[in-house]
Amino acid sequence: MNLILATLWDILSSREAIIVYIILVLIIFGGLIFSILFFEKRREIENKEIYSDSNDKSVKDIVESVSESIKKENDKLREDILDTKDMVLELSDRGIGYQTVDTNKPVNKEVLETDESRFFMLTEIDKRYQNYKEPTYDNTITLKEICESFRNFS
Repeated sequence: MNLILATLWDILSSREAIIVYIILVLIIFGGLIFSILFFEKRREIENKEIYSDSNDKSVKDIVESVSESIKKENDKLREDILDTKDMVLELSDRGIGYQTVDTNKPVNKEVLETDESRFFMLTEIDKRYQNYKEPTYDNTITLKEICESFRNFS
């Protein structure tokens, strides 16, 4: 059995066999390159046939119909926006919804000092920190002392 495997190995790894392997690899690469070039050329010919002058009118018709539908959709959206704008203006005239603020009028401070706030949580935090006192720290301690106390702690 070992004699058969050794003989087979000698045949497969001989100089002539390696030359045959190289030729096979070159043929495979040549076939791949040829097939790529062939299919690309075929695709180019098909594309020319699809977009030729005879089909040019149908492509233009499709483009025109799509552009018309887009224009109709844009017009419809524009009308919807204008209707919404008119409705908002009508509601604001009635006093419903957002109202504009006149900057020339003096501001009523009583309104601003009430507990109602747009940012309730931020107002609460501000109230909590009005009387805040910073804790006292030992600013005279050195790094060496901190390390020694840490070592003594463990």
